[in-house]
Amino acid sequence: MSWNPPPGAPSQFGQPRPNIYPPQRPGYQASPYAPRPVQNQPFVPGQAPFAPQPMQIWTEHTSPDGRKYYFNSITKQSSWDKPDELKTSEELALGSCAWKEFTAEGGRKYYYNSITNESKWEIPPEYKEFLEKLERDKKPSHIETSHQSNGSIVSPNQQDIERARQLSVPSVSPVNVTPVNVPIRPMGVAAPVVSPNIPIPIQQPKLPKIEFETKEDAEAAYRELLKESGVKTDWTWEQTMRAIIAKPMYRALKTLVERKQAFQDYVDDLRKKEEEEKRAKAIKIRLDFISLLETHPEVNSSTRYRKVCEVLSEKTAFKAVEDDRLREEIFSEYIYDLRKQEKEVQRAIRKENMEKFNQLLKSLPSITETTRWVDAQQIYANTPEYQQDKTLREMDMLDFLAVYEEHIKILERETADKKKRELEEQTRQQRRNRDAYRTLMNELRQKNVINAKSKWKEIYPLIHTDEQYQNMLGQPGSNPLELFWDVVEELDEILYQQRKIVTEIMKTKDVTINSGMSFEQFQVACSSDDRISSVNETNLRIIFEQLQRKQERRQRRKLDAFKTILKHFEANITPDATWEKVRPIIEKTEEFQAIESEEQRIEVFNKFIERIK
Repeated sequence: MSWNPPPGAPSQFGQPRPNIYPPQRPGYQASPYAPRPVQNQPFVPGQAPFAPQPMQIWTEHTSPDGRKYYFNSITKQSSWDKPDELKTSEELALGSCAWKEFTAEGGRKYYYNSITNESKWEIPPEYKEFLEKLERDKKPSHIETSHQSNGSIVSPNQQDIERARQLSVPSVSPVNVTPVNVPIRPMGVAAPVVSPNIPIPIQQPKLPKIEFETKEDAEAAYRELLKESGVKTDWTWEQTMRAIIAKPMYRALKTLVERKQAFQDYVDDLRKKEEEEKRAKAIKIRLDFISLLETHPEVNSSTRYRKVCEVLSEKTAFKAVEDDRLREEIFSEYIYDLRKQEKEVQRAIRKENMEKFNQLLKSLPSITETTRWVDAQQIYANTPEYQQDKTLREMDMLDFLAVYEEHIKILERETADKKKRELEEQTRQQRRNRDAYRTLMNELRQKNVINAKSKWKEIYPLIHTDEQYQNMLGQPGSNPLELFWDVVEELDEILYQQRKIVTEIMKTKDVTINSGMSFEQFQVACSSDDRISSVNETNLRIIFEQLQRKQERRQRRKLDAFKTILKHFEANITPDATWEKVRPIIEKTEEFQAIESEEQRIEVFNKFIERIK
């Protein structure tokens, strides 16, 4: 919480406070009650103790939160920024640089460019180079020594004296003191007459020069100096300088940039360490409080925070958590985890009981997929496994029902799978039966028992007692008769292709089939053509018979036509007419000429004469 005193009001220490408004705000009047700063007036030899001193316009003060502020004794205004009148030559030189150094909340340094409005956590190269140049240009403090006849007189550098005075007395407001070079004399001794232009020697302590073998050793020594000086994370660089500049180890690092960087690294490490310690302490306090909650018998998952405050308020672990909101938060997290653990335990017990009941149902063959829930309850309730297990009996009835339903579903799936497997096996067996019957048909085909003109009534007596035929009876799909006709149709297609070959051979060889030709004669007539080898003997015989029947039908139609023409000339033919008399009448007709054999004509004529008699 920041400290914001009223504008111009005096603090409890009697020192002016900084205004809460920006310095030099237009129209702002300083409070008339703001006291004038009391200047610490050091004793100056040769001057009255209460002699009036030149008044310092700006004075430096410290607020209760440790921040430095500056008070103007003339305008009665205060400022957080250090006025130019109090700045050293080094600080004035830094003011001309565009980069400025600031401290963020938490004590971390950052750098801001007033021209580009850019900010960085790391020191910019330009600012670092500027500091190094400033360090090189700075002249070391020295004391000039003059050898005169009346003794050695040392003239100190006025700028070094001012810097040493400001850094060595941080708690006293700076006061302009006019040095009077008069030595302190013992009491009772008359003061000698001293010319005001003769300087009095002032002894300034010299810091021993310290050398280190490595830069790491120098940094370690410098960090040890910061540690011994009690540097805190909220210290500024100026505050640290006042504490360590007069100590020998301050010179362990050569340049100001190295010192400031080492200081920043030390503060960062110290801050991290403090944060780790703070975090570890907070963790320990939390764990102790949780341990108290775990071990106390009156704390359970249903306990309220108000009850915990009543029961554990005197316990050390309870008091260690100072923030009541944090304590309640830890308690809520503990109760949440406790309830979660209890739910997990209950879930594990429920899962175990459901598994036990499932195994019990599996061990009861009397419970099938058709068993009703009412009947199943009576069956498993009479088993010793159920009666001897108390946790199983205490299981919720809905869980019993859920496990039973799942068990029935499994049984139904198993039954369905079994039926499916049986059906698949039956289908495979039926397929094997059909394959065996087809094999039987092929065997009969190879033996020429079955050909393209075979009839079922011819094959059935041969196979009706065979196992292949008996296995086919009653099964779905193709029956034995259909498979037989499949073979016959296949043979008939082959016969059709081979008949075309034979027909072409007959045309090529001018083979004519008549009623008196035998198969052997026909076979010999076609054997001279190589194509006849592609026609098997069975099909060749069938083809011959087909052609012979076809020829017979053609001849019969010719004879019938000849009979018809005889009927047409029936008026000219008498029952006692002879062939020789009738022949000239009909010999020029197509029907007469279609019959090549004279014997057949006479045979038909004789039958016609017998019919008309």
